[in-house]
Amino acid sequence: METYLTTLGGLGGVGISSGSDFDVSDSKIVGLGGERSGRRGGLSIWYNTVNREESVKTEECDFMCTAKVDLAQVSPLSGSHKDSDQRLGTLRKLVWAMPMSELLDKCEEDKSWKIRQSLLSRYGSVKCLTKFRDAHIYLFPYWVKDFARVNEDFESVSEDLVGTWARAEWRKPAYRAKFGMREMFNGSNNDKGVEKRGEGVPIEEEIDLVSLSSTCTTCHPASPTTTAKQMAQLAPRVQADPEDSILSPDADHADADPDNSARPLAPPILSYILPSAPSAPLIRRVDTTPLLLSVSLLLAKLPSLDESSPPGKHSSTTSPFAHPSKVAATATIAPQVTITRSDTLIDSNTTIASKCVIKSCVIGSSVTIGAGTRLTGCLIMDGATIGERCVLTGTVVGKKANIGKGCTLTGCEVQDGNALGDGTDGKKGEKFLVGGLEDEAEGDEGFGIDGKGDGEEAGDE
Repeated sequence: METYLTTLGGLGGVGISSGSDFDVSDSKIVGLGGERSGRRGGLSIWYNTVNREESVKTEECDFMCTAKVDLAQVSPLSGSHKDSDQRLGTLRKLVWAMPMSELLDKCEEDKSWKIRQSLLSRYGSVKCLTKFRDAHIYLFPYWVKDFARVNEDFESVSEDLVGTWARAEWRKPAYRAKFGMREMFNGSNNDKGVEKRGEGVPIEEEIDLVSLSSTCTTCHPASPTTTAKQMAQLAPRVQADPEDSILSPDADHADADPDNSARPLAPPILSYILPSAPSAPLIRRVDTTPLLLSVSLLLAKLPSLDESSPPGKHSSTTSPFAHPSKVAATATIAPQVTITRSDTLIDSNTTIASKCVIKSCVIGSSVTIGAGTRLTGCLIMDGATIGERCVLTGTVVGKKANIGKGCTLTGCEVQDGNALGDGTDGKKGEKFLVGGLEDEAEGDEGFGIDGKGDGEEAGDE
């Protein structure tokens, strides 16, 4: 992001090359002129959801189509990219973005996925990715605020705003005008203090007075000759969309050729795709219980500050997610307790009784664990109580939950404030929710520890 901001060192943007409202777009990003010269583009961050240590099965992904980025727009970024350096990601132009679930629903409804001809005619080729996810990290220019304000129907930034913006650059002018881009990008919404077009301009420059004379004529430049487009011939079984097809007539001159029409300008939104190497930064959207558990256990493996750097100093290689220590100084641990410190985190004021075994776990603050309990790959949140002789494996226990004596839970989830009786035997994937909602939640992919469903975000990492 620092490199991207460096490329925007000037005050200009992707915009019109002159003061005309109907001029062609200028591909320059760095330059003078500010908002008068056009609008800036944006940057979105994406990450791979597979082949990572914290990856989980059935994780929700986003569908994205990308095109090769214009080297004139991001020359510093493109020049620094090296294929041999796995630490660097990939920078491409985002041209289509939507959730995979929505795409699959449309494919099932239409029995196909329709690709618009205007997309291919604009870019020639696009790259489709189905195993990546939008990190919900963006660098937006100021005009996006007005874009969201004008379109009151937008419900989300990632799906509505970014998805519409990505398609606006290659869709027909009518598409951009539908979302108010004509007024936003043709100069009618200039900043205060900038002269409106036509004010203070001599009448001789606004009107061709010679053309109004009865004795003189104006020699208008001859319009360039255009070669008639050859109509494509498709097979009888191929059905073309008349609204957006290579067979569309040229009579509608405003929509027939977007490149030669007076189209509103739409600067691109770029996508930075993080590399999948283990050394890549950890960026994840944690909005399901399996992700919450996997990411928490991954963070527990990071060396603590007292292990990775000398006292009072932080090394440059220290992770920003590193904790001061693996086991808090105020935690009370009885004798004969086995803890694997390399992959376990224990927060403050936690009490662990004797003869407990804790491996690869994250335990919050003010947690009480009874004697003889065995925890493996678990996340125990603040204020929870675990009874004696319990065996928990791959389980998430919510805040202030109470697990009775002798319980056995494998791959389970216990909601905040819930209480399990002694000897409870939880099967893999079972959810213990307050209010008897187990039957209604069986079809859900996950139910957040804080009571939020899959449609709500439990938090971002």
